[in-house]
Amino acid sequence: YATMSRGINLPTQYALGKYATNVDLSPINKYKLLNSCKVSIAFNNFPVNSFQIKNIKMKPRWNNNEAFKNIDCGLVPQFKSRVNEAAALGVINLIEKDSWNIVEDFYEPDKDFVYFTDMNDLDEKIQHICENFDNYLNIRKSAYKKSLRYTRENLYSNINDSISWRDNLSVN
Repeated sequence: YATMSRGINLPTQYALGKYATNVDLSPINKYKLLNSCKVSIAFNNFPVNSFQIKNIKMKPRWNNNEAFKNIDCGLVPQFKSRVNEAAALGVINLIEKDSWNIVEDFYEPDKDFVYFTDMNDLDEKIQHICENFDNYLNIRKSAYKKSLRYTRENLYSNINDSISWRDNLSVN
């Protein structure tokens, strides 16, 4: 499914356009649609253009940053929030295996999500999951439980627990 028509990069539009079913949904309608899906696809990277690459390379020690190791290929890592949304709704995440795999900072492969390596592999895994959806119940449950770590309440609780300077603030 797709939930917006703007801001989607051209490679993704070309590669996944055939899977898009809806555009420009409100958040609640997006969640209703996602709740009816079996799989959600995520490419956890972000394309950068030549102007952005040039600006990045002007920064001191830019090449020491792991995020820029593939900058000349025009990609940087980006963790997509749709991964958490799908996990919270019990939808199987199909994640492109890339150079960073930052999804593993949040979820475990084959326990909480499934990797795919190319478009043929993606097609095969979509087919397999759709035909054997009940066999993926443990992945759905595990991903759901982990998604609860990333709620607003838990996020702000973790932030508040780690703030040392706030004790010096007087907020009235």
